[in-house]
Amino acid sequence: MAEISLRQAFSSPPVAYRPCPLFVFNDEHEGEAGEARITGMLEGYAEVGFGGAFLHPRPGLMTEYLSPRWFELIRHSIKECARLGLRAHLYDENSYPSGVGGGHVPAAVPEARTRYVGAVFGRGSESVPAGALAVHHLRDGLPEEESENEICPGGEWVAFTMGSMEPVAWHGETACPSLLDPRTAEAFLKTTYEAYRRELGDLWEAVPSVFTDEPHLPAEGHGPWSPGLHLTPYVLGQFRQRKGYDLRPHLLSVFYDVGDYRRVRFGLYDLMHELWVENWALPMERWCEEHEVALTGHYLEHDWPCPYATPGHVHMLAHMQWPGTDMLETFLLKGHDFHDIQNLQRGS
Repeated sequence: MAEISLRQAFSSPPVAYRPCPLFVFNDEHEGEAGEARITGMLEGYAEVGFGGAFLHPRPGLMTEYLSPRWFELIRHSIKECARLGLRAHLYDENSYPSGVGGGHVPAAVPEARTRYVGAVFGRGSESVPAGALAVHHLRDGLPEEESENEICPGGEWVAFTMGSMEPVAWHGETACPSLLDPRTAEAFLKTTYEAYRRELGDLWEAVPSVFTDEPHLPAEGHGPWSPGLHLTPYVLGQFRQRKGYDLRPHLLSVFYDVGDYRRVRFGLYDLMHELWVENWALPMERWCEEHEVALTGHYLEHDWPCPYATPGHVHMLAHMQWPGTDMLETFLLKGHDFHDIQNLQRGS
C-alpha cells in the first residue's frame, strides 16, 4: 500500500478494520423494542463510524433464544447491517460461558453435565459420605497419605466426593456441560452453529465471524472462584486409559502437597488439556473452516494460571481463525485471590 493510501486508511479505515461493539439483546423484542429499535441502533452505529456489530444476547433477554422469533430478529439485523454498510457478526451463546447453547446442550446430552470433586471434612466413621471416591485420616489437621478402609470411632477424616453442578438461572435453569466430553461440542455445534447456518440461509455468507466467549471448566459454579475440581466419570475413565492408573486413590495429591503430587497433578492437567483440544477446540475450529466463517472471541484468561478451570490459553488461540483476548480484569495479572484447589485447610 502506498504511503498516502496508508495514511488515508488510518484516518478513515475500511469497514473491516473498524471497531465492532457488542449489540446487546436483553429485552422482550416486540413492539417498540422490536425491529424498529434495532434499525435505529444500527443506524447510530453507522453514523458514529463503527464497522459492524456482534449480535449478542445478554441477561434480561425475554425473547426465547434460538426460537423462530429470535432468528427473525437476527435476519433483520443482518439485512440492516448490509443496507448500512456494516458487517454483522454472530455470538454463539445466550450470554456466557460458551458451550451451554442457552440450555439446549444440557437438554440434549444430560449425561455430559459438569461434575466436580470436592473435599468434605468430618469426624467418626458413621458420618463418612456414601460413595466417597477416597477417604483419609486427618492427624493434627493434615491428611495421612495412606487411605484406610476403616475410620476409627471419633477419628477425623477428609473425604473426596463427586457432585454435580446445580442448575442456574443464568443458563435457563440448566447446568454447564463438560467441555472435555466429546458429546458437548457435537451438541453445541448442532444446536447453535448449525441452527444459525440453517436459519440464515443465503445471509450466512454475509457473516464474517462468530464470537465464542470464555469457554472453561466450571465446578460447583462458574470460573476460578468456584470451589471444587472439574472432574467427571468420563475424565476418570480417560485418565485410567491414558495414564495407566486409577486417579481416585491419588486425589489427595491433587488437593495437598503429599505423595508424588507433582506427577499426579501434571498427569491430570495434561489429560485435561488433551481432552480440551481434542473434544472442544478442534471440532470448533474445523466446523468454522468447513463453513467459511471465522471463529473469534477468547478463552477465559482472567484466571490464568489455574489449569483446573482453563487447561490452556495463549496456544489455544491457534485454533481460532481470528484469535482474541479479553483484558477486563488485568489486575489479576498481579496475582489472584480466587479459590485454589490445592492445599485445603479444614473449613475452607
